[in-house]
Amino acid sequence: NLKKIPFKDERRKIYEKEILYLQKLIALLVNKSQHSYMTIGNFPILTKKWLVLFNVWIKEINNMLKALSDESMKTVYFEGCYLDLISRYNGKLKLDNHPSVEWQYTSLVNYLKFLMNEIPLMLIKNESDKDEEKILRKYRGLDYDGKMSYRIKGIK
Repeated sequence: NLKKIPFKDERRKIYEKEILYLQKLIALLVNKSQHSYMTIGNFPILTKKWLVLFNVWIKEINNMLKALSDESMKTVYFEGCYLDLISRYNGKLKLDNHPSVEWQYTSLVNYLKFLMNEIPLMLIKNESDKDEEKILRKYRGLDYDGKMSYRIKGIK
């Protein structure tokens, strides 16, 4: 109900209901197998300068999504999706809730980098062996930039 969105308490109720649905979905998916993990992506951040006022509301949602991802060791939060929402097409303003091709590829590249960082860390957190050298040898194929030893400091 769009009439409720401007009111903080009403917005909070809507968010909480959606978060509850997402919690149930996460529980269902990550419990399918011991090897199931899930990424929760951010609600897209608006990029047009005159729409950034709405980012205050979007930040509320994203904070809830981040907190939800922190509840489980099998979920991670990715904040890297952006959206223009309004663009010019053939000289006319166009409302579009899909990211432009540029934002799609930017998000994809950022997501791939994110996964290359996060997947090894999630696997390492589940290691019973605490020997850092053995862990680094075991996961050296996932060390895409030679900086994994820095990323694993303090995660065990």
